[in-house]
Amino acid sequence: MTEMLLNTAKAAEFLGLGASTLEKYRLLGQGPKFCKLGSRVLYPTSSLHEWATARLVGSTSEADSLRSRLAANIPSQPATSGTTPSGKRRGRPPKRLQVAG
Repeated sequence: MTEMLLNTAKAAEFLGLGASTLEKYRLLGQGPKFCKLGSRVLYPTSSLHEWATARLVGSTSEADSLRSRLAANIPSQPATSGTTPSGKRRGRPPKRLQVAG
């Protein structure tokens, strides 16, 4: 059987997630394994099955435990675009804060 590769929209549909959620998981390193072919992001169906299977639980307490373990493995989030390392915004202030002159 040939391995199927799904784009982000189809992979998200396959998992029952929103495409933006899957993109966020990919950015944070929390999502299923993927491959890049040029600018395209593709998910092998085996990777989607493996990622979902790793999250199977039998009770809500197991789900809480899994959530805690996964949260402990989250890398720090990248700096927000348009801010300095201290979190201050770069560039011109919004028009409402500019002095008329």
